[in-house]
Amino acid sequence: MTRSEGSLAPEAPRGARDRYVDLFKGGLILWIVHLHTVFFSGDDYIPDLVRQVSCLVDVPAFFFVSGYLLKTWGFRDCLLRSVRLCARLFIVYALVSLLLIPLLYLGAPLLGVPAVPVLSTLRAALVLNPFRGLWDLLPAYGGSLWFLRTYLEVLCVVPFVCWFLRPEAPRLRRYALLVLMLMSFHLARYVFYESVPVHADMMVKVAFYTFLFCCGACFRADEARFGRGLLATAFLLSGALCLFAFYHDGGVLSVQSGKFPPSYRYLAYSLPLVVGFMIGKRAWKPPILSSRGLQALEWCGKHVFAVYLAQGIACSVPCLFITNVRDWAPAPVVYGAILCLNLAMALLLARGGVFVARRVGIWE
Repeated sequence: MTRSEGSLAPEAPRGARDRYVDLFKGGLILWIVHLHTVFFSGDDYIPDLVRQVSCLVDVPAFFFVSGYLLKTWGFRDCLLRSVRLCARLFIVYALVSLLLIPLLYLGAPLLGVPAVPVLSTLRAALVLNPFRGLWDLLPAYGGSLWFLRTYLEVLCVVPFVCWFLRPEAPRLRRYALLVLMLMSFHLARYVFYESVPVHADMMVKVAFYTFLFCCGACFRADEARFGRGLLATAFLLSGALCLFAFYHDGGVLSVQSGKFPPSYRYLAYSLPLVVGFMIGKRAWKPPILSSRGLQALEWCGKHVFAVYLAQGIACSVPCLFITNVRDWAPAPVVYGAILCLNLAMALLLARGGVFVARRVGIWE
């Protein structure tokens, strides 16, 4: 596995890393640890409003950033890179899952969980749907994999749209593609969703997140045209859309309910973070001094896939004992302790995994 896989984006030339992007991805993946803390182990004691507000910073920005990092425009080259990246991401995920299966079967008797056939657990892992077998023991790990599954599906679409996204292509062609992807999402979500139930969820997710991916690529192509006035207008419009969604729902903040499957509401609530990335990218000036905190954040951004897999494991552990400790202290104290535990375990697992992978030669 190479460093480019850690970005969950098509490969970039060696030595061409964008520090702002790494810092942004590092902060975002650590926020996902918080998000999974309040949604999994914190489901019983964290107020729903906190969970809904937390969803305002979520994974759609990853797809936008991945599109921003797209640097391959030919169909053949893009197809080869997408296939290689899909294979490498899946192989790393499969190796991690295979290592987890024996641990699940060793721990199941201690937790009083009845044994199930190993093939059932293995089959569920291989199809990126670990909600069968013993995978319920790692709910955050299984709950995270919809993202990997959707990301791989989007990568399969990217070669067919990359030609339209070339920086030298007419802007009309690029933005016509955005309109087409948004129309595809609308048809999949609001017209054919009920009549085509078999693959409806996949169609909606692919159209929705491919649209965000293409938005990122369009921003990269026209980045110089996005001045302060245009970005300020975009941010105000994104905020206005959030307010419209809020009042449309009767003054109730309901972000998570629009996420599965994605909806216009979820798109509206995702836009401020996307526009925030754009503003930060245009205003970014590398800090003169590099603190340890920034270095750690940058490391997380460079190895975001390792942290992504590790946080799924880490955030599942407190689910095993949270019912026994949630009444020991006030909810904010319990949350803070669990979050620190999840962050520490996720970073230790990620660093350990990267170290071992490099020692055995599967990570450059």
